Amino acid sequence: FLLDITTGQKQVLSSPGMYRPSGLAGFAHLWTPVRLSPDGQWLAVPQPDSSGTWLVDLKDASQSRIYPHAVSLTWSPDSRQIAFYDPGSDSPDILYLQNVSEGEGARPLARLEGKLLSSSWSPTSSQIAVVYSLDRGQIDGLLEIALIAVPSGKVEKLGWVPAVPTEA
Repeated sequence: FLLDITTGQKQVLSSPGMYRPSGLAGFAHLWTPVRLSPDGQWLAVPQPDSSGTWLVDLKDASQSRIYPHAVSLTWSPDSRQIAFYDPGSDSPDILYLQNVSEGEGARPLARLEGKLLSSSWSPTSSQIAVVYSLDRGQIDGLLEIALIAVPSGKVEKLGWVPAVPTEA
């Protein structure tokens, strides 16, 4: 729900819980909480009943469905775009980019060599840092760290780290 801290009034935005795509019960890192845009105007709300991820305009409480399964969603610093991936698609290794205010559909930005685990925009909105699993379907293998150029989608690999710390 959305709480107006000045009036104490609550508004229900989503059914309770966090969105977890079916078939991915072993991937707790994919549970996706709501995400507030940096400018405070938008709220991305994943629905736990798998009805999709919705954008709520906090000015008028209007809602629009942005994607069936937007996971690891991250906002651009200017709140104009979101980046995410869809673990339920035929190509779960694609990072998507969507313009929020223009009502356009999501477009593929980059193909990764594994499943996306985390992403974060640069302060200038020119790159997205990503971490993805090099072992498909595993969370205990190697993790690749890369930068993705926006809008070209060029992937610059920075290196990898073990997903599970090893003893020295």
